[in-house]
Amino acid sequence: SRDIATDRYWPSINGSVGYNYSEAQSAAAGGQALIRPGFTRQYRLGVTLDQMLLDFGKTKSAVEAAQQNANATEIEVGGKLQDLVLNVATQYFTVLREQQNVLINEDNVRNAEAQLVRAQGFYSAGTRAKIEVTQAESTLANAELLLIQARNAELKARANLNTAVGDKEFKDYVLREVMVSSPPITQERALQLAHDLRPDIKAQEARIKASRANVDNSRAQYWPTISASAGYSWADKFFLPQPYNWN
Repeated sequence: SRDIATDRYWPSINGSVGYNYSEAQSAAAGGQALIRPGFTRQYRLGVTLDQMLLDFGKTKSAVEAAQQNANATEIEVGGKLQDLVLNVATQYFTVLREQQNVLINEDNVRNAEAQLVRAQGFYSAGTRAKIEVTQAESTLANAELLLIQARNAELKARANLNTAVGDKEFKDYVLREVMVSSPPITQERALQLAHDLRPDIKAQEARIKASRANVDNSRAQYWPTISASAGYSWADKFFLPQPYNWN
């Protein structure tokens, strides 16, 4: 739309081609009909050039509106790319977190197994009651359940990461952990940057500018448009025609 709006700054060139054919069949003279066979041909060629000289801001405001709308669209595309990067990063760290949860729950299962063996040994030696063995078995069962849930959560996080990066195949891979440090800015500065660089806010600001330009364009419609036009035309009974006229 921006390129279309700027078209009025440039001249427009139009061409025309014409052909006429006429034939005389009869005529009357002294009360008698006279037959006059014959025909005439005429070829015409023409070209015109139109140029807008002054339109009191119509084209300028239209170009400004189109430019701001284009800026808003580009900003929105950049915002979508930022959302994509954020989603991939979020899913990446989610997988790392779930991997750590799996390791923690595996340690819990091993500890629960060790506690069960210990409780069974004390019970066999007659120094502990049966209830302690039962409690150790219950603790082990709960730890194993939590381990299953953690592994399922890791698989789900990996599937979400594959979706975020556009990988259609579910692949088993090991993620390399990356340490991320806090940026060297204050919280107030971070909030100000987030406000100033938010794509949705910048896009809306561009839309507002486009709307103001459309208002200016509507006001400019009250004024006339001044333009110049020039043209050449050729006409003759032979092709290519030779005599020419201009205006």
